[in-house]
Amino acid sequence: MRVILYLTLITSCLGWMGCPSRQTVVTQRTAPQTLPIWASLTPFEKRTTQAFRTSSDTETLLRMALLLSGSRTEQQVRPLVAKFKVFLEGVKPVVTKISKHEQRAKMLFQLFHKRLLYTKVKPYKTTFVTHQTRVDKTLRTGLFNCVSSSVLYGILANHFGYTVEGVSLPYHVFVQLKHPSFSKPIEVETTTYYGFGKKHDQKYYQRQRQFWQPTYGTRAPTYSDYKRRKFFNLKRLISRLSFLQHTHPSKMSESTRYRL
Repeated sequence: MRVILYLTLITSCLGWMGCPSRQTVVTQRTAPQTLPIWASLTPFEKRTTQAFRTSSDTETLLRMALLLSGSRTEQQVRPLVAKFKVFLEGVKPVVTKISKHEQRAKMLFQLFHKRLLYTKVKPYKTTFVTHQTRVDKTLRTGLFNCVSSSVLYGILANHFGYTVEGVSLPYHVFVQLKHPSFSKPIEVETTTYYGFGKKHDQKYYQRQRQFWQPTYGTRAPTYSDYKRRKFFNLKRLISRLSFLQHTHPSKMSESTRYRL
């Protein structure tokens, strides 16, 4: 089994750190002792990352999200891109006939939940899974968490002309949308069908704490966390998948991260 760790790949793409002399990737192979090593990018990985550096079109963003999620070949990515395009073609007539951009974005969000996340399909089922950050798995199964759903809806909203920002709190991520017609950004909690335009105040976070901790056993963010929230653009939101999939403490030991 080959596990790709895209830390250097992403910093090369977005210029967060000095670019390496050639594009490289950390590779971990199963062996008597599994050790991470440096290896060249495959042609598919190189094409995808080079496109991501220079373009923000919908397919490029989606392909990078799929690559960082763990789909590392054209054969794995192509059917998921095709499914996403079918969804876009299906919702476009419904969304674009709405004149008000806020209502357009809300309709897009509800269709996203119904047709890709299946949260409103009878019989109702729970498709939220706490640590399911893989966008490729979300497209295949509908299972999602705050990260994978934020990335996918962010790519969708970007396609329809909205400026998308990731919003980071401890243990949580959501997105906000900007548009020239909006008086202020619209916050979107992608983990629930009813999350579009939620007002984030003290009462909201009290309700969240009462629900999330007993239901999923996870720490719910607080209003104090919200007031210290951090913002980043859509490409950085997608790039967050690199850390969560490959170098997060749950995926890689501290000693290995320091060694790399």
